[in-house]
Amino acid sequence: MPNLVKLDIDFEHGHLLSHLLVCKGFYPGNLHTVSLGWNAPRLVTDRDVLRVTASLLDLLSRASNLATIFSQGDMLSLLLKAIWQAEYRRNRGGDETSPKENEVTRPLIRNTVLVNRPKLEKLYLTGNETMADLEGVAKSWNLIPVDMTLEDYVERLRVIGRRALLIGWGTKAGQPSPMTLDEASEVDANDEECPCRPTTRACVERSLCLLAGDGGLLCSRWRHLRLDLDHDANAIGGEKLANSMTYPTPKLTHLSLNNLSFDETTTFPPLFPDTPLLRTFSVVDCQLPSFPNLNTIKDMQVGWKESEEFQDLPVLRTATQVQTLELHVPFFADIPLPAHMPDLCYLTIHGNNFPADLYQCDMPNLWALDIDFEHENLLAHLVRCKGFYPGNLRVVYFSWNVPLFVAVGDVLSVIASLLDFLPRASNLAYIFSEGDMLSLLLKVIWQAEYRRNGGGDRTVPEEDELTQPLVRNVLIVNRPTHENLYLTGNETTAKLEDVAKSWNLIPMDMTIEDYVKRLQLQQFRDLPVLATCAGFEATEKRTKHDVPGSARARLHGWLLE
Repeated sequence: MPNLVKLDIDFEHGHLLSHLLVCKGFYPGNLHTVSLGWNAPRLVTDRDVLRVTASLLDLLSRASNLATIFSQGDMLSLLLKAIWQAEYRRNRGGDETSPKENEVTRPLIRNTVLVNRPKLEKLYLTGNETMADLEGVAKSWNLIPVDMTLEDYVERLRVIGRRALLIGWGTKAGQPSPMTLDEASEVDANDEECPCRPTTRACVERSLCLLAGDGGLLCSRWRHLRLDLDHDANAIGGEKLANSMTYPTPKLTHLSLNNLSFDETTTFPPLFPDTPLLRTFSVVDCQLPSFPNLNTIKDMQVGWKESEEFQDLPVLRTATQVQTLELHVPFFADIPLPAHMPDLCYLTIHGNNFPADLYQCDMPNLWALDIDFEHENLLAHLVRCKGFYPGNLRVVYFSWNVPLFVAVGDVLSVIASLLDFLPRASNLAYIFSEGDMLSLLLKVIWQAEYRRNGGGDRTVPEEDELTQPLVRNVLIVNRPTHENLYLTGNETTAKLEDVAKSWNLIPMDMTIEDYVKRLQLQQFRDLPVLATCAGFEATEKRTKHDVPGSARARLHGWLLE
């Protein structure tokens, strides 16, 4: 199998991978993408875990060109533990979780994106991660702690397998348990009179004070803190809450703050004044009186997703060592950034505005990009940035939540951005996308091939001369299903049409006007039901409570056509 680049394997039978590895014609060094699955048996044993771990170590040590690993649940937990254990043995020693005969002299994997399959959370592994970094990731993804002994690890797997006993065993096993405040918590959280808010505020303040200890004595032990006040943040951030975060936290490596705001008229002591080991920092929908030192940050998420109260954040310009950066920029907001980010390798931009500092920011080592077309010009702005080098990119994630009344101009703007970007990204290896965005991406590639062979329409501006394939040697991945299409540059339009049909996407050969009309129709969630109904009455029944009258009139016209 000399051209095998993608492998999807399940460890339900623990010997599957070990058998594959001894196959004469299997070349692990050619693999670019691996999907690993394993539902640990309810009565899993030490031997089961050791067998799967040994196979993993064998595969990862040989698959030197891996770019992406997909996994989830028990398998993802065990994969992180194997990587952690290899790092542990390289620096200190080992235990029976990692077979002693395997000498670990270098990182187990390098320059690989690890994707948590259900949530599509991502971790970029450079090979320089510390054990503390991996422990923090396992905790943030709610996985089994990677620093457990083999016996405790297997016991935790068994506990998770017995879901009926999970809550009862939660305290003993260390598994987080749900907290039920009272029946008032069932009230709509958007209701300004929600009676659960005072109870929630008191609970959070009391819990954080207990964790801090008298005079902040216990803060020196903190390694990871995630605080999410998903209610009315402006009504929650008070003096008690702030005081618990003003003590030195010398061991803190991961800090995540969501929906946390403080009164601007009140003076608070500096928050997190001593964080020399802080590596991961996330602050979303927050209004903070001060920020921790960002000079040591490697992974940062910042911005606003729901809040309409923005804050000027000049301190972000000090985060010069960041490696992965996720930005959420709404209208009328801006996010300051360093002028030079030499270590940045993974950039995510979502929202409706483009950060002004990115125009002058130098990103020489950026190789992975995740960009959303909610504001259709984001990619067009990025391509014009002085320090952005599309030729360095290896992985791109495209997404777009198409507006309900998308217009031809909106679609043409996105198409123009793609046509400008793709020829410049000459070293792309992977493109991840889904839904309407994936459909549009394939249509752009289809139309480029169509025009190269003598056709054309308004989808591709006529002044663009297309003498070469738009993309070459790129794996396009359908994000939800992980189906993929490897494009060599020699695909026919018929092949692209077949792929669109098999993936249940909009047909490629539509005119731009019909294509946009289909996009608009797709935004009505009841469309499959409407297609089986007859007349205006049925349409009214399905739409009158959810869709404006003008939209219903337009839908009636489409049904008539």
